[in-house]
Amino acid sequence: WKWMHITEEYCKGKADFKALPETLEFYKTYFPLHAMRMYFTSNHDENSWCGTEYEKYDIYARALAVFSCTWHGIPLIYSGQELPVTRRLKFFDKDTIEWTGEIQLHDFYKTLLQLRKTNKAISSGIHSLPVLLETAATMSLLAFYRKKDDHVVWVFLNMGKEYIQYDFSINEFEGNYRNVFTAEPVILNDSLSINLEAGAFLIIAK
Repeated sequence: WKWMHITEEYCKGKADFKALPETLEFYKTYFPLHAMRMYFTSNHDENSWCGTEYEKYDIYARALAVFSCTWHGIPLIYSGQELPVTRRLKFFDKDTIEWTGEIQLHDFYKTLLQLRKTNKAISSGIHSLPVLLETAATMSLLAFYRKKDDHVVWVFLNMGKEYIQYDFSINEFEGNYRNVFTAEPVILNDSLSINLEAGAFLIIAK
């Protein structure tokens, strides 16, 4: 809940970007290391009373869903998010979700959950805890990696209001990766260039 509230405040201009890494640091000290927090962008109470994920997060909704599925914890996916449902559902009355037409985010969530299941960098829990890139924070870029043996996952979320071009050194992470969403090969030598529009995201993995 704390993460949900601070990200909403940030997306609505009521908190600075630094509040995001500070909240994640709080979790590291407040909870036991083995505790698994559940991250979400929507649930029954929030959708009905406080608004949909798009009301709260606007263009950052999908980036924060990526975070929920790749950070150390368990993602909560609420009914209809894969459609997506963009309206508030009634709380006390039956309110049927219309499962007609294209399910636009089916592949989006399927890709994220397959990554969680198959890549040891995420599935190893406390043995592959996320490491934030502090230098990226100066551009409101939420960036981190997780590593377990030869398995590595890099996550980049542009939480800023502007286009970002970011180059960083990855000397100890050289190798052949793939773009998780496009399946395109990515070869990392001594650096990686990130180019992301506001609200956009990138995951590369091996």
